[in-house]
Amino acid sequence: AKVVDIKVMEGDDGPLPYELIENLEDAIKLFPFIKIFSMSIGHAIFEPNKKSYLTRELDALQHKYNVTFVVSAGNRNDFMNYKYPDVLVDNLNTITSPADTANGFSVGSLADKANKDSLALIDEPSPFTRTGFDTFRKPDLVHYGGNARATGIWRDQGVKGLDVLNDELYENVGTSFATPIVSGELA
Repeated sequence: AKVVDIKVMEGDDGPLPYELIENLEDAIKLFPFIKIFSMSIGHAIFEPNKKSYLTRELDALQHKYNVTFVVSAGNRNDFMNYKYPDVLVDNLNTITSPADTANGFSVGSLADKANKDSLALIDEPSPFTRTGFDTFRKPDLVHYGGNARATGIWRDQGVKGLDVLNDELYENVGTSFATPIVSGELA
């Protein structure tokens, strides 16, 4: 598989949804041999019984260009305020746009490490991973994205990633760590 790093957004705020879609469509046209796109983005848009503009347009791009988007399910940052595993089925834990894509895959996180204070056991859903979405069974796929303690601390519970700015390995948690691994396996 060939991997191409395509920058479609800058900064923490990123583009507006219509700008992101335009940038993605430009990238698809520029690299027609790329068929799988890994996305770790959380717009935290949730409208019951309605798809967001971003989700609808991602689904349309996938259909139009015969590509697949693999999207992180998103993280719930306040998981430590709720009892685990009840937090996983709480109404506030539902997957947000664009992980609710119908034509692509959403990726949740599993714990790959555990100790006596960990919330999840190994191979259980990570405490922070988002799940479910109305009538859709989500996430579609899962992979290791780390674990945490009830205090929210994830040190020695996370996964290692490359900090490209400092050219070193670092540890963190999130569905964004699981998503590129699933994309690679899909490729």
